[in-house]
Amino acid sequence: MTSRPRETRLVIPFFVGVVLILAVWVAVARASAAPPGVFQPPHSDYGVDTDSDGLFNALVVEVNMSIAQTGDYLISAYLHDASYRLSTGNSTQAHLDPGPNSVTVALDGWRINVSGVDGPYTVELSLYERTYGLSDSGVHTTAAYSHLEFESPPAYLAPPFSDAGVDTNGNGRFDDLAVNVNLTVEQTDYYGLYGNLRGLDVSASTPWRSYTPGSYSVRLLFNGIAINEKGIDGPYVVDFTLYMRDSQIGFNNDTTGPYRASDFESPPPPPPRNLGTLPGGRVSFAIAINDAGQVVGTSEGGSGAFLWQNGIMTDLGTLGGASASASGINEAGQIVGISNNASGESHAFVWDNGTMTDLGTLPGDYYSEAYGINDAGQVVGYSFDSSRTYHAFLWQAGTMTDLGNLGVAYYTIAWAVNDAGQAVGGSSPDYGVEHAFLWSGGGMQDLGTLGGSASEARAMNDEGQVVGWSLNASGATHAFLWQNGTMTDLGTLPAGYASYAYGINDAGQVVGTSEDSSGVTHAFLWSAGTMTDLGTLGGCCGEARGINDAHHVVGGSATTAGFTNAVLWTVPGLDGPQSPASLAGEPGSASARPHSIGRGTGGPIPAARPKLDAFGNWPAHGTEHPRQKVD
Repeated sequence: MTSRPRETRLVIPFFVGVVLILAVWVAVARASAAPPGVFQPPHSDYGVDTDSDGLFNALVVEVNMSIAQTGDYLISAYLHDASYRLSTGNSTQAHLDPGPNSVTVALDGWRINVSGVDGPYTVELSLYERTYGLSDSGVHTTAAYSHLEFESPPAYLAPPFSDAGVDTNGNGRFDDLAVNVNLTVEQTDYYGLYGNLRGLDVSASTPWRSYTPGSYSVRLLFNGIAINEKGIDGPYVVDFTLYMRDSQIGFNNDTTGPYRASDFESPPPPPPRNLGTLPGGRVSFAIAINDAGQVVGTSEGGSGAFLWQNGIMTDLGTLGGASASASGINEAGQIVGISNNASGESHAFVWDNGTMTDLGTLPGDYYSEAYGINDAGQVVGYSFDSSRTYHAFLWQAGTMTDLGNLGVAYYTIAWAVNDAGQAVGGSSPDYGVEHAFLWSGGGMQDLGTLGGSASEARAMNDEGQVVGWSLNASGATHAFLWQNGTMTDLGTLPAGYASYAYGINDAGQVVGTSEDSSGVTHAFLWSAGTMTDLGTLGGCCGEARGINDAHHVVGGSATTAGFTNAVLWTVPGLDGPQSPASLAGEPGSASARPHSIGRGTGGPIPAARPKLDAFGNWPAHGTEHPRQKVD
């Protein structure tokens, strides 16, 4: 037989059935104040051998009563020892007439045998009348039986039991909780074992099989992912039910060791989600995401700049020109980026609830781009002048401020700003020798490198952790995590040649790109010291650019058709699977927006940015932006 015990066969102790019957009886109003019947001790007990093998199959209690009122009665007997190691019971229904009456209640002998407890036993008695309810109660003490006088069951569970976590894939988390149960079989037949983790409703069972007399160790495997998803820490109580064919013949329980839900395997993440493109486009790329699951980026089709939420990609429009791109978003849903105006000039913008505002440039400059915005509405990016010197800026409340540089700079660019108003980016006196910086309260700090000549900071969280890329002493470009004055090399994916970090959440999880020797890029998640490939939309490559605190990652990935599309990955948190308040594709939320949006200064600006190429990148900037990744 291959069927498993069904969940509908869960153990239901005899007294549960009794309670159900009594619930119906008690629901009817009592007929009179006087009890219709009472117990009339003494009671008696004796063993019954039904198969003539010299052992008692049942312990029968003969209960004496005095009945005053004709009616339907239920007599319940619950047998136990002082420690309740032995616990069993039964009931008898009878229609009784007034006068002395005697009713027998038979208790399973094999339960007494398995308990290993010798008598005398205590029997708690209850007398119920259908219309009256509980009529009387009493206690009877049996004779001094030996448990060996009673028939043993055809099979039974024999403590002690044991348990252990099983890690089948070697990743340090348990794929199953294994509980080993000792089974003693005395009669050849088909048996099955069912177990349930009390309070978690996570169950396991064994296949039906024929057992011959003997002792066995039977293993139940409880699914680790199911335990993890419940989020309840152990120890766990395991309730066991033993079946012989279709009959329940044994019950027991055990308490496991002190496991944590996070000790078990996390559920696999959903596959990457293609966010699509604006109408008419084939290529798109996502740059940033907030905790509400709102995503921004750039797409072919329409103006180029998009906001994706609730499964819908919306065109943000422009400052009056032909194209735009979006680079950052805060928790209020305010978006920053770059757009043409009606004259073809390109300026940084803030988009707020349908309105796009031109932030202008620094005085004397004619081009600007915005990359980051915090929850206070502070914006960072860069602005450059006619000599192509780049100036990192902080814009707030209508004023754009130059953040300075690390010495005499050829260019300085700010990529991100946190809620403390700290900005990060890169500053260089010449091409190829850029250093990552942290700007805080008016001062710019050089974050150094991993031993090489150049570095750049790309993102920062509210905990003060900074990520980006740096050359190491061997000349390789690696992603880094900087905190408390120390820059840590995050390495690459296996067989990686270079890596770049672009985003970090407040839990310290980092996302970016790892590149192999042939130039193929792989989106990665770095979490608690481990770098994981996030996969693609079916194509060759991918890049991850942003991550939120709800463990959603955005970027771009090649599809099977060979075009790069904006993509959203869902990743596990540091403590296993999460249940974020707003899942990607579900309605996002935007808080109140108390920040006023003002204009900066304008000026003649070069032509609009060109469109994305087939891999989701802008073509080489040439006259727009000379800085490229340092190889």
